[in-house]
Amino acid sequence: GDTQHFCSVEGRIKCLAIHQERSICAIGQENAEQGIVIVDLKTLNYMTLCKSTAKGVHCLDFDESGRHLLALGGNRLTIYDVDNEVVIASTLTHATETLDVRFTTTANALVEVGRNFVRLWFIKGSDMRFEEVDMSTMQNVSWRKRRLGTFQCRFVVVTCSQSNALLFLSPQPTTFYTCVGWIDNDLIVGSSTGDVIRFAGVTPISKIKAHTSKITNISSVAGGRFAISAANSAKLYDSKC
Repeated sequence: GDTQHFCSVEGRIKCLAIHQERSICAIGQENAEQGIVIVDLKTLNYMTLCKSTAKGVHCLDFDESGRHLLALGGNRLTIYDVDNEVVIASTLTHATETLDVRFTTTANALVEVGRNFVRLWFIKGSDMRFEEVDMSTMQNVSWRKRRLGTFQCRFVVVTCSQSNALLFLSPQPTTFYTCVGWIDNDLIVGSSTGDVIRFAGVTPISKIKAHTSKITNISSVAGGRFAISAANSAKLYDSKC
């Protein structure tokens, strides 16, 4: 039968990242002093990549080569060289809450998403620069599935008389962009409204209503398909979305 192996660390585990080709696993811990542990899944040997991370680690991702590891801790993004156990680059995140960050399918770039923002980072040596994605263009992107009963009103009439009306600008709704995935080389992003948005480069090109609640995870599977999960269900889509 199958043999089970157990890996234990000192603190509470917040996140994992696995690189299948290299057979290594990165473990992020809640306690800031316990940092990141790398486990060789063949030998079960441990290596502590860093001993201290701001406010613990709550997101990890390997690049395609498995040599570089991206870690989100508190409000800081850090990229590590796993083989040499050194920091390659580090920068502060977006000013608002970051919910997910992943390497892109191309070299030296990553995607950061969170409260009301989608941001692309470009890495050159130890330098990191970003480009903010203009999500206001989503108003001009058509729905792939018909959506009913949804509208947005920016102005609210508070008082009115025969000769005038007093208008107040209502707050714009907050959208949390919650997770990142890929269709081939195209970026897809899940949101708190249950929408999945597909991009060509930095431009939104289509969206689907995948769930009625917050998208919690997007996973690519064989054949160009991807799975999308929410609170109580998961759905499988093909690359034509």
